[in-house]
Amino acid sequence: MLDYAVIGIGVNVNIPEEELPSTTFPATSLLVAQGEPVSRLDLLAGILSRFEHHYDRAEMDHSPHTAWEERLIFMNRRVVISHQGEGDQISGTAVGTDEEGRLLVRDDGGVIQHIAAGDLTLRQSLNF
Repeated sequence: MLDYAVIGIGVNVNIPEEELPSTTFPATSLLVAQGEPVSRLDLLAGILSRFEHHYDRAEMDHSPHTAWEERLIFMNRRVVISHQGEGDQISGTAVGTDEEGRLLVRDDGGVIQHIAAGDLTLRQSLNF
């Protein structure tokens, strides 16, 4: 049974393209994608509404683990997990989640890693 979850997201909303940070990973903003400014209040309301919908569904199903895993867009895809500040990375294939909600990644050596936190990047979206 899930007692709690810590969820974090970051969204670049109204940042013009010329002000986006120059990083290894491509960055964009909703302003760039839509071509016009986005209401932060409307965006937040939409995010919270969807979050509440999925939270309520998970409670009704009594299976937040299954509801969580069904929505992961990177399942069975190549990923890179970076641990901020530690300098190490894990490359492999996302294969599931465990009962605690940690991401399961089969690393390039075939070992299943349980990932509780980190920055995930889809491997094929980076031009390596």
